[in-house]
Amino acid sequence: MCGLFGFYSKHGHTPNMTTLADVGLIAEERGRHAHGVIWRENGVLRHEKHVGRLSRRLETLDATTNATAVVGHTRHATTGDPRVNANNQPLKVGGFVFAHNGVITNYKAILARFDIRPDTECDSEVIGHLFRRAGGSIENRFRYAMSIVKPNATGIAVMAMIGDKMLIYRDGKPLSVTVYEEGAYFCSYQLDDHSVDYPDGELAILPIREAVEVFGVNDRREMVA
Repeated sequence: MCGLFGFYSKHGHTPNMTTLADVGLIAEERGRHAHGVIWRENGVLRHEKHVGRLSRRLETLDATTNATAVVGHTRHATTGDPRVNANNQPLKVGGFVFAHNGVITNYKAILARFDIRPDTECDSEVIGHLFRRAGGSIENRFRYAMSIVKPNATGIAVMAMIGDKMLIYRDGKPLSVTVYEEGAYFCSYQLDDHSVDYPDGELAILPIREAVEVFGVNDRREMVA
């Protein structure tokens, strides 16, 4: 069990840092062993992660002040010692940087089947390797990875970035979205009365730009990839 949180800009706004901290601390209820963030700023993907609770190191979020997209992870370790920071999330395989909530029970069999040599002891890493080895579009590559891991996973939620795209997906794991004037905040648990569940089984591939209209004014559930 881990926590996910994040932000996606509306009209090029940056996150309200108080609200971003709120969703991060809510997500921490699902994972206290480690935390990390991915963000895009000035066209560059960046990420960092640390051992321990986010609440004890909220300054981790300071780096995302000028970001137009943020993905956060709070880890409850199931495979891989969280004291070894390489095992914590986000994880990076090639240009794919991602955070995952769920347990892939047969990850060792997947490693052997595809002759994958992992860099960490974390089961989630197989998602990145499967994504990298698949061909075609970002959607095809992601769905290929999911087709391999989902049959033996205890539900899945993934938030990721690659290039100028942000990916959001859940299937059987909690993830909510709350839309404010500056953009959308994501969290494993609902933030407030405005929060709605992110649709189960839906993959969103969102462009990360300086100014973009993504969420409908009259429907908080409307998401246009």
